[in-house]
Amino acid sequence: MMVVSRIRFCYGCPVSETERLHFLVVDDDRAVREMVRAYLEKLGVGRVHEAGDGDEALIALRRHPLISFVILDWELPGISGLDFVRRIRQDRGFSRTYVMMLTARADEKGMREALEAGIDDYLVKPFPIQKLKAKLDRALDTDRWLHAVRFGEFLVQAGLITAEQLEVGLECQRHLDVSRLPLGGLAVAGGMCETQYVLRRLCDSLGARVREPEAVAALLQSGELWSALIGAERFRSLISLGESGRLMIGETFVGLNFLTRQQLESHLASFFSHRKLGES
Repeated sequence: MMVVSRIRFCYGCPVSETERLHFLVVDDDRAVREMVRAYLEKLGVGRVHEAGDGDEALIALRRHPLISFVILDWELPGISGLDFVRRIRQDRGFSRTYVMMLTARADEKGMREALEAGIDDYLVKPFPIQKLKAKLDRALDTDRWLHAVRFGEFLVQAGLITAEQLEVGLECQRHLDVSRLPLGGLAVAGGMCETQYVLRRLCDSLGARVREPEAVAALLQSGELWSALIGAERFRSLISLGESGRLMIGETFVGLNFLTRQQLESHLASFFSHRKLGES
């Protein structure tokens, strides 16, 4: 999706975007909340809110509209995890909030029920930080795209663009945003290294673990790997390319002459001040 998102969880790599993220951790076990908080803080997340049950979680969402990710225990006192998800999915303000379910259950029937309730992903306890990292990488990529869609829909509702213009803008966003490319895609496309060289390096570094998808993914997202492959100076230019090549959906609409810059700035402020869960 973008270079920054692909490397945001690599220790020592830029985390400026990650530092602006707000998470809500919901679990009646304080020890579990503290463990998840510690994991998230180690991964560079800027703000972690906590709740001990579903009622507290709903209050937290109302008070902190910047929360965009919820990590939720299945078994909660009062409102169950599934009922909590069903409730927020009925509210337009949180219908697309990313929800990851924590559970000790791994049976197919239970997982199907959770997915039907509206969760986006789940994590079986106990879990290592690497597993959470991989899940959040995918979640963050998904959230950025949904955020673009949300803002576009907001502009349609405000009467500033048409539904057809939104579709055109999203299509341009999809193809022109070079920061959506992973580090490897940018490096290979930029002629900084060859694919076969990268694959040989993976085999040499991982050995037998090259058969493990998560190990391969973690190494390919590592800033240390790419710095070693292409050199520190080229690696810095790669990061710069990803950051400068980030195309925001609002800029797309302005570039297509669907909006003026003044309209964009005015409605961005309105969009970000919007209160969730029905609050105006």
